[in-house]
Amino acid sequence: MAKKRFYKGFIYVAGVFSIVACGFLYSCTSKKGETYTIGQHTESEQYEEVTSAGSSDTHAEETCIAETLKTIFVYVCGNVVNPGVYEAYEDSRVYELIDKAGGVTDNGCLEAVNLAEHVYDGQKLYIPDYEEYEDKGSISYQQENSDNRSSMVNINSADAEALMTLPGIGKSRAEAIIDYRNTNGFFTCIEDIMCVGGIKESAFSKIREYICVN
Repeated sequence: MAKKRFYKGFIYVAGVFSIVACGFLYSCTSKKGETYTIGQHTESEQYEEVTSAGSSDTHAEETCIAETLKTIFVYVCGNVVNPGVYEAYEDSRVYELIDKAGGVTDNGCLEAVNLAEHVYDGQKLYIPDYEEYEDKGSISYQQENSDNRSSMVNINSADAEALMTLPGIGKSRAEAIIDYRNTNGFFTCIEDIMCVGGIKESAFSKIREYICVN
């Protein structure tokens, strides 16, 4: 009887020990699995944070560049698909404005213009056809585009006499423009002239094709 009790007790203790050992091993395995999962999640979050930060920096840089550049308007005409007035940034070049106008027509002659030249606010960019180009040559058309700019009145440097050559600008308005310029500094774009007293949208529409700021 004593031996039977001993064996029963031994079996009972061994069974309890086995259960406790299995529970311990399961707990450790489970914790390791959880640790691995958490580690993976953390790395993913770190990657997303870095990616998000990089995207934010890029967006901020693009926004900064866009805010630094001024907006200008250029009239693209002649042998282009969609002639018209186009908005662009001040450092844009001729080829970019031609692209905005849909490119040249079948007769449009790109050799007549300098595609790498910078455009300017209020410019009239004319694209001739090949027949016109052969008659006048590229130098004539490039000079013509330059003449368009030189014939414009620079509102940042013009004196009263030059300003008075503009439609609707008399002596009092010319003096008001100069006074505003002396007080507030140079105009950054031609639209700024509407900040001058007495020059609003209607007056500006009459002179916008004849003025520039650089």
